[in-house]
Amino acid sequence: MLSRNIHLRNSRSIVSSLSKLFDKNSSSTTTTTISKSQLIINTRSNLLIHSTRNMVTQTKPGDKLIQKTTIQQQPSTTIDLNEFNDIYEQARLKAIDDINNDELPQSINQSLNEAKEWLKTVMDYNVGKGKCNRARICWLAYRQLCSTTSNDDSLLMMNREEKNLQIGILGFCLELLQAYFLIYDDIMDGSLTRRGQNCWYRKDEVGMIAINDGVMLSSLMHYLLKQNLGSSPMYTKIVELFNDVTRYTSYGQCLDILSNPHSSSIDFSKFTQERYATIVQFKTAYYTFSLPIRLAMYLAGISDPNVHKEAEEILLKIGHFFQAQDDYLDCFGNPQVTGKIGTDIEDGKCSWLFIQAKNLANDNQRKLLYQHYGCKSEESIQIVRNLYKELCLEKIFAEYEQQKYHDICSRIEQIEEKILPKDLFHMVLTMIYKRKQ
Repeated sequence: MLSRNIHLRNSRSIVSSLSKLFDKNSSSTTTTTISKSQLIINTRSNLLIHSTRNMVTQTKPGDKLIQKTTIQQQPSTTIDLNEFNDIYEQARLKAIDDINNDELPQSINQSLNEAKEWLKTVMDYNVGKGKCNRARICWLAYRQLCSTTSNDDSLLMMNREEKNLQIGILGFCLELLQAYFLIYDDIMDGSLTRRGQNCWYRKDEVGMIAINDGVMLSSLMHYLLKQNLGSSPMYTKIVELFNDVTRYTSYGQCLDILSNPHSSSIDFSKFTQERYATIVQFKTAYYTFSLPIRLAMYLAGISDPNVHKEAEEILLKIGHFFQAQDDYLDCFGNPQVTGKIGTDIEDGKCSWLFIQAKNLANDNQRKLLYQHYGCKSEESIQIVRNLYKELCLEKIFAEYEQQKYHDICSRIEQIEEKILPKDLFHMVLTMIYKRKQ
């Protein structure tokens, strides 16, 4: 019972902190009064999200988040919102130290100084420039899972410094994985900007050396795992998971590119809901949601395959939801907020918006869509945008987003809360619901 109460207090506090953790623009103090049908304020979207969480008082950025309850009179729980940033920065510095102090002989290390300095430049430009959501999810999940795997608070303090470094390294490796995926993705898509700056390969001094830079980031990820988690009993499972998800993601990327190979006209018969779902699952959902949570589960000592299977099932649903949002924001999002200029229309992507338009359009509209989709001209891009608006895809997406949110919430509630806490999945879902970037 003690473990359950610890979990409830901790998970409510973690979930309620999300809107501040993931919204750098949040600066106001917000107080929510909760009745039996409790609510959480997502300050980023200014929406009241129905949930089973308790009243939250949010303080100014950089302060601490204090959770209070009006339903169960338990001690308030405090989360230092800077803790993730501190742990992540420690991991980044450890990565630099590991680069500088490679296992190679000192004489060889010195001759590699130029390459190592270049690697650090690659890392500085490409890693951790975004929201670091995958690293944050991993950290939050680990904190929450730890509260369910021990009945003794004192056990949570054992090896705290070592565990903090390990969860920080896992988070940093997730961002390395993300970075080298994006370097390659930008080259293949011919993208211009990423996270509000020029794509790495488009920098004058870079060009196609970016391909090798991606290889270096990938190898660095595996080196950091060996150096910092090699002694963990879960090391093999963690490395295997990274390898599996990398393979899955490459399959998804391959299907995405083959949907429009650029060497011939687009075969729109391939643009089906089933193909889209496969691309999304393998290109996005595994590495964005399943991987961070399952890494946290392994580090928390949870290795039961059945538990991992149930977690993955739910997380893949969240991943599909996330990619549909991404596709919507590519067309209708504000580039100053998203940090990138959307190119799905001109690239001829098999996207959520296109699938909806294809299915909803009449014969004339579908002919117009096929004629202009995947064309680089501004006129064609605008014609497709106008067609999306004519088909009311903004409204349709809003309805889809709300329905999908409630469907996933219903699936989460089916979890038998023995090892996996429901709040862990509500946490992730709340983070992305109604997002604008």
